[in-house]
Amino acid sequence: MTRHSLLVLTIGLFTGLLTGVGGVMLFLQVRTTPPPHLVVRLHRFALRPDQLDGYAQWQAFLHARHDDAVGTLEREHMYVEAMFRESHEPFTLYWLEVRDDQGATVETSDSGLDIKHREYMHRVLLPDNHVVMTTENVLVAPFIDHAIATHRSDTHASL
Repeated sequence: MTRHSLLVLTIGLFTGLLTGVGGVMLFLQVRTTPPPHLVVRLHRFALRPDQLDGYAQWQAFLHARHDDAVGTLEREHMYVEAMFRESHEPFTLYWLEVRDDQGATVETSDSGLDIKHREYMHRVLLPDNHVVMTTENVLVAPFIDHAIATHRSDTHASL
């Protein structure tokens, strides 16, 4: 094989690869930012040093009432909610929220579960120590984006 043939073959393979990757990305409609209606935030809170037991009770409460807690997500337009802690940072709580931009907040709820949830929040979290992390990048699979858009249009159509 000549040098020229090898160069043409390499350029052809590279072009084919780029075309293939571009086509797949176009087909999958991969996003690097969330859809305009989607809010994705990571929050950081400090726990009161004397409230690790209170935090454990709060989590036990949410686990025991899991189905009820999931039931509150609809009015908040919350799609995913998760709490995290690291073993080497026991007094730091991270909260992930993935929600619609039109949802109500937990503070506006009169449900018994949300009232108890707020009581735990006020008892366990240090005041004035809440940080909303800067969202740098969000990847949303097209089927998730489609499901949220469909749910959103169904919800708004029924209002």
